[in-house]
Amino acid sequence: MSLKYVLLGFLTYGPESGYSLRKRFFQPGMPKLSQVYRTLKEMAVEGLVTSTREQQEKRPARNMYCLTKKGKAEFQRWMAGAWKVAPVKERLVLKLSFASQVKKKAIIAGMDNFIKVKKEELAYYETEARKHIEKTALGRDNLDRFYWELVLDFLVRRCKAELEWAEEAMQKIVNGSLPRVAASNAQGGKGLKKQRTRP
Repeated sequence: MSLKYVLLGFLTYGPESGYSLRKRFFQPGMPKLSQVYRTLKEMAVEGLVTSTREQQEKRPARNMYCLTKKGKAEFQRWMAGAWKVAPVKERLVLKLSFASQVKKKAIIAGMDNFIKVKKEELAYYETEARKHIEKTALGRDNLDRFYWELVLDFLVRRCKAELEWAEEAMQKIVNGSLPRVAASNAQGGKGLKKQRTRP
């Protein structure tokens, strides 16, 4: 996720403070407030946003950020670009590739943590994220909610698929259900080592 373009997208709805922009994120692992302000500062240097000081009654003054013409054009350019599918960069996938080199209990612990995190993520999407959309959608165009619901549906489905795969993979790892070497390879291969597992 490019934080810059997410912030540009949020600001297409109108001026906002860094704090209010941070509250718009409903995905787990959302950026820290310091990251939001740092990115907004970089965007201001690029001429994508402007910042004005706004006084508040009984509250400290706050900086309000607004898109410039350049910022609007950059957002439109990004939206019009090819919707590329990024390659898989999951740390879990990388670690599983070398799982035969460590003890099984370390792999089980890692998988168990992955399953726990995915369950928490799914629960968040189905409760807090849905409430966030309902609250944010109040007074807005129904088209906004329509697309937000599509995004949430994607996140829920992906999370469920990852969780289903992880639970099946964990079962195979615990039971030692390793793939069999094809008979033709086993017979024809020279110096083929016996498949091994670490306890």
